Amino acid sequence: MTCWLEVVRLLAPHCVLSLRLIIDDVFAANSAGFMEGIGVLVGGIDAYTALYRSTGMRGKAEVEAAVGGRGRDVRTAAEALLDAEQNWDAFLTKVEEFSAAQLGPAAADMLQVGDLLPGDIPLYIVGDDLKTTLQSVAQDSLSEAGVQVVVVTFGGHEGALQWQQQTGCPFVYCRNPDLSLYQALALRRTVEVWSTSTLSYYGSIVAQGVELPKVIPQKNLQDDPHQMGADVTVDRDGRIVFVHRSVTVRDRPSVDGILAATCMR
Repeated sequence: MTCWLEVVRLLAPHCVLSLRLIIDDVFAANSAGFMEGIGVLVGGIDAYTALYRSTGMRGKAEVEAAVGGRGRDVRTAAEALLDAEQNWDAFLTKVEEFSAAQLGPAAADMLQVGDLLPGDIPLYIVGDDLKTTLQSVAQDSLSEAGVQVVVVTFGGHEGALQWQQQTGCPFVYCRNPDLSLYQALALRRTVEVWSTSTLSYYGSIVAQGVELPKVIPQKNLQDDPHQMGADVTVDRDGRIVFVHRSVTVRDRPSVDGILAATCMR
């Protein structure tokens, strides 16, 4: 019980302190630049990792179920943690609303299924960093089966190369640093990548021994953790036959789902 009590007691104040720090020192002082400064909350993953490692639990559901059978002190600490999480997620929602108001309504002419994906979108092949186009990559990299998976990122070459080396990504990997592909697909940015459910998810998989890709020093990192991605399938003519725009970090369709949606067209 002591282990549970100490971990939950320490984690709840940490969340509350982070909330107050961001609201008072970051958002209030620079609301327009808040989305650029919120990245410091990546430390929240460490807090959840400590929780799961210390308790032997694999996720929030297991922790919540187990807390009910513990003593009053543990339940009180857990309630404080839950309250802090709810306050934090509500705060992120307000920031999201503020950001949406600043950006205005989403473009009405975003590309949809059936539209032609612009083939002249500039890409850079990660590795030699040679400039090419989306159309060239699509035509030059078809496999014998007539399909190819292409991974596109938007960050700097150094960070993309490091990610490729650490993950062993076997697919064609390109950069789109001007975000023209992301803009054509109207892919959103969101601070909800720092929601407690996301931090908890990454904390749980790290606690289970999964090593997350390391990042290069922040001063050299040209990346945007708030930029959402998408899964897109195009045919030989470059027309979109499937598109799924991610709403959260974990919002990705399954391979079976992509194949089923593609084969139906």
